[in-house]
This record gives sequence, C-alpha cells and structure tokens, in this order.
Amino acid sequence: ASLAMTEVGGRILQQLLEVAPNTTWEPLFDELRADIWGISRSPHGDFVLQAFSVPFELRREVAEALLGLCWGVASNRFGCRIICRLFEHASLEPETEELASEFLLLVADPGLGGLYHQYPFGSLLEHGSEPQKARAFEALFGRLREEGWPPQKGTASLIHEALCVLPRRSPSAKALLGGGVGRGRLYILGLPLGRVISGGWAGTPP
Repeated sequence: ASLAMTEVGGRILQQLLEVAPNTTWEPLFDELRADIWGISRSPHGDFVLQAFSVPFELRREVAEALLGLCWGVASNRFGCRIICRLFEHASLEPETEELASEFLLLVADPGLGGLYHQYPFGSLLEHGSEPQKARAFEALFGRLREEGWPPQKGTASLIHEALCVLPRRSPSAKALLGGGVGRGRLYILGLPLGRVISGGWAGTPP
C-alpha cells in the first residue's frame, strides 16, 4: 500500500494495471484496500485509485471500499477525484449507487462543510441517472432551506458547481436561478453570473 503513495510507485502500479492480466487485479487491489483512507488522500495514491476505478472488474471494489469514508474522501483535494471518476464510469452500478446515496445524505446535512465536495456533486449531476440527479437537487435545496440566506461556503460551492454543469435552460437551472437562489444573490456567492447565463463555462477539479 505504501508503494501507491510515492510518485514512482504510483506510476508503476498504474502501468501494471495496463499490462497485467485481469486475474491479478483483485489481489493487487486487496493490498491497497488495507490503507484505502491514506491512499485516497495522497497526491500520488489518488491517481492509482482513479485508474482502478475504470475497469469493470475493479470499480465495484473501489466503491465498496470507500463506503463509510465518502465525505472525508469527497472533501479532500485528491480524494474528490476518485469519487468523480466512479460517478463518471459507474454511477448506475449497485456499489456506486450506494456510495452516491451516502454522499447525498451527507450533502443534505448543513452541518458538514468541505472544500472539494462540489466536484463529485457536479460529476453526479453530469453523469448520474435521472433519479440520482433528482435526489441531488433535493439534497441541495434541503440544505439551502436549512441554512437560510446567505448560505455557508460549502453550500455556495455546491450551487456554483450545479450552475456550471447544468444546461442553462434546464428546469433545474431555472429553479436554482429562480426560487432556489435568485440571480441577484449569485453575486454574493462570487459567481460569474454573465458566464453562467451565457453557458460554456464549467468548473474542473484542482
């Protein structure tokens, strides 16, 4: 597991995943599972787990290993990329569905802050199923109702990401710009309103 948290070791593991037969993948991931928390928060380990999140045979294992750790990983500068990758490639698979449900329960809690959780939220809005998107907006609006105005930084970042990802004429974007937030209030959030309304602008993970 410590190999994954070094620059050279991380690259070796990613290359190994490309050339090794898939029968060796699961035993290899079992070695990483022992310190999934540390690896997910490593600037080198997150690339390893992203690579493991793409093959069908492994992404279920990654999603399952992250259950119970979702918010801590999603709110981390490096870990958020792993959650994004899972939502991008496997949002409809049972293990990732369970991870998404855990994530959205935590999104709905206004007591939880964070700096990077908006990126997995945006990834779920972009790649998730329609029911997942509906639950995501239910969680966001619920959080906004609980906090009142102005929202805390964590909620503002979720609104920001939603407006970056959504098509500008979608019902959800109209609801967010209308009754949910209001255009005039976007300036308080520090959002570039003109670029959001004109489209063609999207946030990207750091």
